[in-house]
Amino acid sequence: MSSDIILYTWSTANGIKPSITLEELGLPYKFEPIDIGVNIQNEDIKRFLDETKRLYSVLEFRLKESLYLAGSKYTIADIASYTWVRHGPALLEIDLSEFPALEKWVDEIGKRPAVQQGADVPHVDRTNEQKELFQSARAKIDGMTNSDKH
Repeated sequence: MSSDIILYTWSTANGIKPSITLEELGLPYKFEPIDIGVNIQNEDIKRFLDETKRLYSVLEFRLKESLYLAGSKYTIADIASYTWVRHGPALLEIDLSEFPALEKWVDEIGKRPAVQQGADVPHVDRTNEQKELFQSARAKIDGMTNSDKH
């Protein structure tokens, strides 16, 4: 078995879960950026961005009714969702203020001492590298028309 797992080849309903699992288990993996200049995948990237916004809308709807995702108590549902919701907007250039209940939830969860302690783990920061990749893709996506063929 290879010591590296390339995340984009791991089939899953939620593309975030594999990287979280590998990180928690301390297993090595590689982040494989896709060079969209060579292999144009604008429609896939747009679909990913649209799906992320759709998921944020689902969470927004729930959090308008409830303090936490599973009701009135902080649960594993909040823990499992916090990281991708917290970091997604900066990376994907999504304005979280479009989702005020979700934005408030992120702020409140981020104040919890255990969450702050968990966030204070040394790591390799690839945010700028990933952000440049998505900015390049966004520039190409902005020029696209609706590509939904379904």
